[in-house]
Amino acid sequence: MYMLNTYGDNPTTDYVHDYQMFDNIESFPDTNNHIQFKNGQLNYRTFIYTLYYQHFFRNTRILVGQYDLNFDFAFSNVGLNFINSSFGVQPTITYNVPSFSTYPFTNLTARVEHTMGDYVARAAIAQGMGGNNLNNPHGTKYSESFREGGLFFIGELERVKIASDFLMSDVKLGFWGHSGSKSMKFQNVTDTTDHQSHINYGAYLIADKFLRPEKSDSSQGLYAFVDLGWAPGDYNIFNFYAGGGLSYTGLLPKRTADIVSLGIANPFFSKGLQRTKGYTQTEKAIEFNYNFVTNKVNIQPCVQYIMNIAGDPVNNPNCYAFMLRITSHQGLFY
Repeated sequence: MYMLNTYGDNPTTDYVHDYQMFDNIESFPDTNNHIQFKNGQLNYRTFIYTLYYQHFFRNTRILVGQYDLNFDFAFSNVGLNFINSSFGVQPTITYNVPSFSTYPFTNLTARVEHTMGDYVARAAIAQGMGGNNLNNPHGTKYSESFREGGLFFIGELERVKIASDFLMSDVKLGFWGHSGSKSMKFQNVTDTTDHQSHINYGAYLIADKFLRPEKSDSSQGLYAFVDLGWAPGDYNIFNFYAGGGLSYTGLLPKRTADIVSLGIANPFFSKGLQRTKGYTQTEKAIEFNYNFVTNKVNIQPCVQYIMNIAGDPVNNPNCYAFMLRITSHQGLFY
């Protein structure tokens, strides 16, 4: 069981207005996801994030419960070094299917995973609509039935190569689909009079690679990743995503655990939105951060340059976003 209690405003919706969510501990939609003190009133959200049982066989894991699919699916190991949400899970999944079971709202899920040497095959089925900040603010209600919200399916084949306990390479090929339902359909994004689709689907390819190990310590060096995603354009805001970047562990001689990262996240708006509503082709986010790693505290300054915000550079000019993230781990769980 894993619970969360968050506090804060929503800088993406209040200031930047980017679709990608430049801060990955912010959440969508923008109301009542955090504890807020406004106009003399305290609005809070303490919630159950995951609650599940997992059983281990020799080469197989089976899990049932309330679960974050992004713990297992559709993430890059190198991309986890970044703060922009798109580096954690691509917007061709999360923005096109807002009910995807991940932060801040997780759904009832069944997942199976089987390891075969260097290969791992995994698949999951989850509620297609597990609730939101209004009908399930604390993650304790499951009133949205499978019939009302449909089902979400995801499958992934991974090939991973590890040497001396550190990652050498990792390639993931995945497919996902949403069945839809009578109460949850996918509307054509450019023509509201057009028929609605009961299903949605997409695919992704993610690759991590250790490019250059240091001679003195092979666990330090330069890592790279590429993240590609696709979904049909008619019923999705984004129909393609291309992201990637570099991370270097131990760049400074006396800071062997520090990680410096540079990456770009580049989702493509559907051609229909570009043609009929004047959207730009993409919304780009370039991120640079440096993670100072110690035994008890990580200090991570970050700067992002975000272009063509929400596909509308006229009303949303390009901007820089600065933040400082501090993570404390005082021995309770480490």
